[in-house]
Amino acid sequence: VDVVEFVPYVGLGLDGFGRMRAGATELDAATHLVLGVDYLLSRELTLGLDLRPHLVFTDLKGRPVVIALTASAIWMFDE
Repeated sequence: VDVVEFVPYVGLGLDGFGRMRAGATELDAATHLVLGVDYLLSRELTLGLDLRPHLVFTDLKGRPVVIALTASAIWMFDE
């Protein structure tokens, strides 16, 4: 595997969620783990994919885990 072409990454983070349920707005605190990989398609374009399971501290009795899968296209440019 060429580490310049494929770049795996992991991380942890803190989050805030704003959710609307039945007309009421709720703010929730959470933390997440991120597992991802970026693929350098060319010098100008990188494709990315990451998975983020979130643990929602303020909703432990309801839906404590939210999972997000994100795909991205990143265009890089110089001055």
